[in-house]
Amino acid sequence: MAESEAVLNARASGRSLAVFDIDGTLTDTNAIDGEAFAAAVCAHLGLPSISTNWSRFPRVTDSAIFDTLCRDHLGHGAEAHDVTRVQEQLLAHFARAPRDAFAPIAGARELLQALRGRDDWTVALATGAWACSARYKLKAAGLDDVFVAFAHPLRRSLLDALASGEKPVKELASAYQVSRPAISQHLRILLDAGLVEGRRHGRANCYALRPEKLAAAHEWISKYETFWDTRMARLGQYLDRTGRQSPQHKGEKR
Repeated sequence: MAESEAVLNARASGRSLAVFDIDGTLTDTNAIDGEAFAAAVCAHLGLPSISTNWSRFPRVTDSAIFDTLCRDHLGHGAEAHDVTRVQEQLLAHFARAPRDAFAPIAGARELLQALRGRDDWTVALATGAWACSARYKLKAAGLDDVFVAFAHPLRRSLLDALASGEKPVKELASAYQVSRPAISQHLRILLDAGLVEGRRHGRANCYALRPEKLAAAHEWISKYETFWDTRMARLGQYLDRTGRQSPQHKGEKR
């Protein structure tokens, strides 16, 4: 969920909002993120190497860095085919990396799952990485996509709608003031997370819940509910006491 939307939803519901970056906060992936991004960009632009001093860029995000480098070396901004190709190369580098390059930060899994289980907190993910990069790192670190899927209110509403049975995309889209392609994109995220399953029925694309995946998420959250009740206050106290800032990596995009 975009940070601004999460803020609005949190204010409307009276909930507290916790916003997490991914690289260096939830996943120990600053190193592989920088290495793979640089390698993918070099391969696409035909460069021997690039400096990974990301602070030299005015905007430290995957999109902004790549656009600047395209302008510097191709004479034009990044076009759709450039982005698609470099993202494919980035994911290929991730796939060749050792699994321990995507380790979760200690306690990140438990923290996210405990917060998801509380009615008085809303969780959002804020990252300057491309969505495909963010999803890969979260999944590789074992921070299941199910919690990313839960982050958007429309996706939660879609799950509610599917609770009564299988429905075609056309019927789901008619209930919301968004386009069918937008609904399909949200359904794709739910599908990738394993929360729904899709099939063709004649000319219609239909979706249905996968309740076993939802049950697994509920079981895990419930396990930590009691644990977190005694510790949530300590998080706020700790953050109040500390104002430390760490050095900026590309993963810490703003």
